[in-house]
Amino acid sequence: MSNNAKGRPTFDKLPLLIVAVLVVMASLPRFCSVPSHLEGKLAPDVSIDIVANGGDLATPVALQALRGHVVVLAFWATWCPPCNTEAPILNRVWGRFRDRGLVMIGVSNDDSSDVIAPWAIDRGVTYPLAFDRGSVSRAYSVSALPTVVVISKEGNVLLAQTGMVSERTLSQLVEKNLRDY
Repeated sequence: MSNNAKGRPTFDKLPLLIVAVLVVMASLPRFCSVPSHLEGKLAPDVSIDIVANGGDLATPVALQALRGHVVVLAFWATWCPPCNTEAPILNRVWGRFRDRGLVMIGVSNDDSSDVIAPWAIDRGVTYPLAFDRGSVSRAYSVSALPTVVVISKEGNVLLAQTGMVSERTLSQLVEKNLRDY
């Protein structure tokens, strides 16, 4: 804050301060992951509408029908910078383990499903993407993006993490749980 010619305070640095606060707030989920109340429990059975990269998955996908597979649900949105940063990590893990039975579904929290396929093409994302009208996020208590949920072959939640997941953490968890596939 400085003073103008009449001695009144000006707020010439206020925009910079606002930007700094927003950057810190956007980064908090990345560094502040808290274990979810879902971890260790049976994953909620939901039905998910695949809208891009569906491949062999019938839509809608009932999560219960995926028992026997390790499942990663990645909650995201096109407007979420950390989600955009995390997408290549998820894509690499998907590419590494899909032939061993990993099922990965990106669950979009966008306002419209129309933005999902163009976003995937633009970023080279190949794992299946779904559009959530809110019921899937509510079932998994998603309060911030990105959020990643890893589900065992038996249907139990192994990890429910708000904030970006590291490639190493996700790869190790998936690898460990795919060994018997």
